Amino acid sequence: MPLLVIGDSHVSVFTGLHGLCARHPARPVCALPGIDVRHLGPFLAHSVASPSHPVREIIRRVLRGARRATPVLLAFGEIDCRAHVVRHAPAGACREAGATLARRYVDAGRAIVGGRPLAFLAVPPPTRIDPGLNPETPVAGAFAQRAAAARGFNEGLHESARRRGASVLDVTAALADARGAPRRGCVHDGVHADPRALPHLLAALRDAGWISKETLTIGTALARVPPPPPPPPPAIIRNDPRLVPALVDRAALLCVALGARRIALFGAGAHTRRIGLRPFRARGLVIEAILDDRPRAATMLGAAVARPVDPSVRPDAVVISSDAHERLLLARARAIFGPRGVPVIPIYDLGAAPSTPSRTIASRSRAKRS
Repeated sequence: MPLLVIGDSHVSVFTGLHGLCARHPARPVCALPGIDVRHLGPFLAHSVASPSHPVREIIRRVLRGARRATPVLLAFGEIDCRAHVVRHAPAGACREAGATLARRYVDAGRAIVGGRPLAFLAVPPPTRIDPGLNPETPVAGAFAQRAAAARGFNEGLHESARRRGASVLDVTAALADARGAPRRGCVHDGVHADPRALPHLLAALRDAGWISKETLTIGTALARVPPPPPPPPPAIIRNDPRLVPALVDRAALLCVALGARRIALFGAGAHTRRIGLRPFRARGLVIEAILDDRPRAATMLGAAVARPVDPSVRPDAVVISSDAHERLLLARARAIFGPRGVPVIPIYDLGAAPSTPSRTIASRSRAKRS
């Protein structure tokens, strides 16, 4: 039965793909067989340990959809050690504060998961990102303070896990460089382990009997895939006519790779008129509709224009067709189509991953035809 990995953005590495995976309730695409990944969002270990926090019920709902004997790996705590423990711990007490938090977290995790086989993912080496550099990854305190918090947290995990009949997946040493910071060969963005760390993570899971040899073999192969270079900003792409056709064709090919046949474009504006429908049709895709929250016409480029909430629109995949407003439309489309299991694919954001396993697309298409 599959291993169920539940946690914050650090679960993304277990999909076997680069970049952060889609958030719950969307189901991330996973290239590793036998692993079911659930990215709940930026929740804290402190949140899991708080009796009234809603993340506890979210975890329970996820567990209700799995078999009772399914092993569970919980992955929370890195955000606490990076941004919160240092703020709240007394001076010089970050290590003990981290350990205390981990003990509460393990106790809560065992209470939530019940009698299932349970493991906790140790937090990775502390980031050296400068405070305030990236608002999406807030950092507090000095590196030495964050290192002390992470060390104490992992020590608390090991101590409490043994007491609670759980285990710890700890490859922190393999992910650290000589200074104790994240090793660039495994941590592309300075915070999250990427697929190059898979041999370390999966070997430990295989030794525990939680994954198959096939999963380890595939993960080892995926570890050799280098991370993509950071994409140029949309403003640069928009002004380079050589890049846009290649990125549009990439989006079309991704639809095909996911098993989609009928797709919708989200955005009935100048961008859609500029790229046209031919690149998608050339890959054998059928344009079911062009979506827009405020449609100005019934058709565009010969395709029907519809509101995204129209229940009659049932595409196998949705492609975001906007350069200036891609991020906004991406969030809007995922809110609508993610719960339906329909992948949403941007053109310019090369780091964004589709949000549903490809196997559901084919089954949904067969159901619609029958």
